[in-house]
Amino acid sequence: MDKLALLPMFISAALILSRGYHWAFLYFYIPLMVFVPTYLHWDGPGVPPITFYLAAFIPFLFQRETLRSVLEDFHWLDIFVYMWTFFVALSELVNESLASARQMVFLDLFYQIGPYLAAKHLALRNKESAGLAQRYVGVMVLVAILSLYEFRMGQNFFMRVRDFWPVYDTGMGGVFVYPRWGFFRIQGPFVHSIICALAYTLVWPLSLWLAQTKQGGSTAKAWFYAFWCWWGLMMTMSRGPMIGGYLAAGLYAMGQSKFRLQLFITAVFFAALLSIPISFKVAEYMSLTRETATSESQETVIYRKDLIFNYIGYIQERPYLGYGFLNLPQVGDQKSIDNAYILWGLSWGVFPVIAILFLGGGAIISLAKLGFNSRIDEKPRKLAWAIAGGMAGSMFTIATVYFAYPTNTMFYIWAGWGAGLLIANKRKQLLPEEEDESREAGGGEKGQATDAQTEREPEMVIL
Repeated sequence: MDKLALLPMFISAALILSRGYHWAFLYFYIPLMVFVPTYLHWDGPGVPPITFYLAAFIPFLFQRETLRSVLEDFHWLDIFVYMWTFFVALSELVNESLASARQMVFLDLFYQIGPYLAAKHLALRNKESAGLAQRYVGVMVLVAILSLYEFRMGQNFFMRVRDFWPVYDTGMGGVFVYPRWGFFRIQGPFVHSIICALAYTLVWPLSLWLAQTKQGGSTAKAWFYAFWCWWGLMMTMSRGPMIGGYLAAGLYAMGQSKFRLQLFITAVFFAALLSIPISFKVAEYMSLTRETATSESQETVIYRKDLIFNYIGYIQERPYLGYGFLNLPQVGDQKSIDNAYILWGLSWGVFPVIAILFLGGGAIISLAKLGFNSRIDEKPRKLAWAIAGGMAGSMFTIATVYFAYPTNTMFYIWAGWGAGLLIANKRKQLLPEEEDESREAGGGEKGQATDAQTEREPEMVIL
């Protein structure tokens, strides 16, 4: 039964050959990534657990399009994608074994590097930005609708599969539906409500972009989808990701205003102003312990505060290569490290943390700069804010929770998507249609140079 996890590899290969690289990615790989839980996998000899969507990506990695994304469509963000894998593998080699390092490289190739390159290719070469957004928004809306029963009754539709699956291991000691505020926190096909909320944090700004640019069908349908992406986030009842989701949507909304620069300056001013009372509140929490906490939310905040103070010393002891993923130290009862940055620093040292900060931060800043550029076409400019918002919200959120599949794959897809937009802008492919037409109509040597450039560089059609 567990060998069924390998079946998507053959289906994916057949679809690539018959329907094409982009069609197989949009209509097979993305729905499989979201709908089939990652705790359903095959444990084979000498390889890490093979999930359905990892198997589905194997044929993509060896296609001409992926290689083209590496060589012809290089972007400086690529460096930090490769840097992460290099230092993770080096840490595992030193702290564990060659087999462990090999397995980490295998996982990164199919969960992070490959999807990043594929998204970059689809956004740049196949002009599929709208298609990517529509697929992700569509499947996440369906997850939200199917999870209504779980939200009210506490019965997870996707977890029923575990009763007959031979291998059921989430790495968390089991998956449960957790009650909160009189309802149940939905997790859908994800391993936890937190991971489900992270997915909605990434997707919600995209749904707003589809609705605003009228690329999600009729206006009513597009805003209906945007509502369900918001409500899906709310049904997870995960406080950290919910704040991250509002941060993501807020960043997108401010980027759409004609007065976006003034709004950002105002936001920074009020953030600085609010930092004063917040600092007093933080000081109050510093003096509390989990034993003296008076509420669940207060205890959660104190747990995360203790987490930082308890583990930062261990990171300072071995800052360069960490302890290895299977050799993590434990302080007291804090086995659950609900901070992705702390977990990465403990596991593999500071260099992977630096890599992810530069990858995410570099993408967000570059996309924001693109979003401020009024010379380019409206749709990609607004898309830049949607991608930047989703990445900013998720980078904030993982400081309060952990990062797990498939949301880390989605994060890398967003980064590759953003890199594709940035390359297209550098190649002058995001100009408004009227300006593009005037460039094509230019005569003489200038016109010939433009034609030659068009032949050398693929033209991106703004969808």
